[in-house]
Amino acid sequence: MAKLPMTTFTRDLAAVVETLRGPAIYRSQTSLKFARFNRYCLPLLATVAVIFSGCSLPRIWQTRSVDATGPYRTGKTLAETQLERILTKQEKLLNDLSADLGEASTFEQQQKINEVDTAYRSFILDNPEYIYGYILYGKFLRAIGDFETANVIFVKANDLEGDYAVIKQQIGNYLAEEGEYGLALAYFMSAIDLEPKVALYHFQLGELLHTYRNAFVAGGELAADVVARQQFNAFANAARLDPDNRTFQMRYAEAFFDAAQPDWRTALRQWQALATNPSDEVERQIIELQKARVHIELDQYDAARASLAEVTRASLQTSKQQLLDKIGYPQP
Repeated sequence: MAKLPMTTFTRDLAAVVETLRGPAIYRSQTSLKFARFNRYCLPLLATVAVIFSGCSLPRIWQTRSVDATGPYRTGKTLAETQLERILTKQEKLLNDLSADLGEASTFEQQQKINEVDTAYRSFILDNPEYIYGYILYGKFLRAIGDFETANVIFVKANDLEGDYAVIKQQIGNYLAEEGEYGLALAYFMSAIDLEPKVALYHFQLGELLHTYRNAFVAGGELAADVVARQQFNAFANAARLDPDNRTFQMRYAEAFFDAAQPDWRTALRQWQALATNPSDEVERQIIELQKARVHIELDQYDAARASLAEVTRASLQTSKQQLLDKIGYPQP
């Protein structure tokens, strides 16, 4: 199946899909079941509202004029018009859920969710090969906690169009959450092969390898040194591709502690860069603690003591003392 013709609408819609990617959260089996049981609870709906609140709908009524022979054509197809209406209804739903939090009944909220769900189902029945309908419907289902049905939708989308990285990523997310780490690895690698410059895909690959590193080794799928190397490379790539993403930068810095042969001087530079703009006082002290660990690896004990002197929070004192013990400097 060929890719959809790139209209102004589908180009903007692709941008919405990119925004809706979101990081994977690898839950335990118990917490996963709990999330499904409570998929329509108020806190989850609040989270849904936050997820979508920053996503602008494609403003197809402001299509720019382009050469008719160029890659984009103006105008809307019937399918695009239908999907625009669903997205508008979805935005209103999430705004209403956010505004009604604590006021509307669970039954009323479920009715609103069902309206959008029914609209997506009708759209897919009318447009069974329109790939963006599947992608956005699957993302909507994941956002409201219906992970199993979302995966069914993404698998169907993958059958229709096998070279959309975001579909591979979403299937990988579900498999990782289900503990199917080997299959998840294959889907994440496929996503990276299709879109190697998307930092999130590398980050999620690193998290998968880290979360299931013991299982990969015990099952014989990967050797321990391969897991360590690929995990580190994944976090390094994520940080390189998105230098402004603090989560990726922090995770890359932490990855040195799991590396087989860490470059401690590079690690120190990474932690020092993070220390220049901590998000809050807690993070600042955590960074100083981690800097001390690296200083010790480099036999820079005075620098380690200076970093540890900045660590005063009670919750960090055990880790601080362990490092002080390593350099023979007991805490008074």
